[in-house]
Amino acid sequence: MIVESYGEEQAAVIDVQDYRILRAVAAYHALPPHPAPIHDSSMEPAGLTEEEVETAVREAGGSPQARRNRVMQAYLDEHINLGRAAVLLGIPVFQLEDRFRRLNVPRRLGPETPAEAMEDEEATDWPGDRGRVPGRDRREHRGRADPGTGGAAVMVEQA
Repeated sequence: MIVESYGEEQAAVIDVQDYRILRAVAAYHALPPHPAPIHDSSMEPAGLTEEEVETAVREAGGSPQARRNRVMQAYLDEHINLGRAAVLLGIPVFQLEDRFRRLNVPRRLGPETPAEAMEDEEATDWPGDRGRVPGRDRREHRGRADPGTGGAAVMVEQA
């Protein structure tokens, strides 16, 4: 929201999560060049653990911005995917994807490896998943429309 006074823009009001994401993206772009999968396709993603994030927060004196900075650096360097970033930030993956879309943060949609697909599945809080019985035969409607298929939703077979 833009606040105006006498026809002049005076201030902008922004959601705190969006603000912290934008600050993290700006901090990332201020970093000196460094080795990362985004710059070197032969480099394997290193991932990011909760312990590594907590260490960064501790080293920054407990700053809540440090968590976003560390996670966004790993995401933008392509060490982690969107699902992992959502888990580490404590935000539902669809909400993080929506924020990235609104804020023009680069999005890498879709997993590139089977391991990323499993990580995305584990990070996604699907409606109706609460209380389900693991290992039960079922066919689920995943409800996420893919624009490339004319809005068709994805069906997932699980055993």
